[in-house]
Amino acid sequence: MSVIGRLADLVQARKHSSLKIKLCDAVHDGKVTGSRFVAVIDSVTHRPALVNDVPQIDLELDDADDLTDLLNRLEQEASASNKH
Repeated sequence: MSVIGRLADLVQARKHSSLKIKLCDAVHDGKVTGSRFVAVIDSVTHRPALVNDVPQIDLELDDADDLTDLLNRLEQEASASNKH
């Protein structure tokens, strides 16, 4: 399966999650460069997710997938513990 096909499957699987994987166009000086990268995006702010204040961009697809799963799981656990 192509990277785009795998990415589409991963995005579909996370459509109700707070953090999503997105294929982004690189922009330099306001212009799209033609380069693309994978990022973990917060669906509320529409900005890259931060881990230790570092934007999670320019990732390998498998790394973005694992990171998204982990961050969504941590968010669910935090949400559940706040309810008690």
